[in-house]
Amino acid sequence: MGIPQAAIDSVNTHKIGLKSPLMTPVGKGFRSLNLALRKEFNLYANVRPCKSIEGFKTLYDDVDVVTIRENTEGEYSGIEHEIVDGVVQSIKLITENASRRVADYAFKYAKEMETKVTAVHKLTS
Repeated sequence: MGIPQAAIDSVNTHKIGLKSPLMTPVGKGFRSLNLALRKEFNLYANVRPCKSIEGFKTLYDDVDVVTIRENTEGEYSGIEHEIVDGVVQSIKLITENASRRVADYAFKYAKEMETKVTAVHKLTS
């Protein structure tokens, strides 16, 4: 099971695609289709804008923030193996290259939007 070549060709030709939620069968040998899409189209930057909507009261007022995170490594690296039946180990691979690439993207985005960057990381040592 994978992404049909016709779908890949169509996105490459038309530079647009419409994606719905994808389910990956649970079990051995199935690669995440979401991860496959990210890798196939080099979708390394996960860009998530969050902005307050006027007239809709929330816990915080005047929210206007964009979160940009690396989208192909860490939890998304897809490096897993079964240690024993029912126990799967997932490796969180994070490279300097991917980290710099998404940081560069974030700074370019901020420059285009004429805003600032706050860098946040989760050090787990």
